[in-house]
Amino acid sequence: MAMTTQLPTSTASGPAATAAPPTGLPAEQLYTWLEWVQDDLRRLEARLDYLESARAQLREQERLLSELLHASGPLSR
Repeated sequence: MAMTTQLPTSTASGPAATAAPPTGLPAEQLYTWLEWVQDDLRRLEARLDYLESARAQLREQERLLSELLHASGPLSR
């Protein structure tokens, strides 16, 4: 999953066009944070894949149980 960022560009000329970039987190901290977010997303995707696989297994077991109950006929008590 790729993320792209785009900084706004200024079309003005003169002193405002040469102003310092916006302040915020240092680039190294920002990239570290983005790596953590990407790692978290990868873990979530892996967990979702696992859960989807488990759901498919449960559906198959339910189908097999239904076939078995149907083949065994009515239960008498």
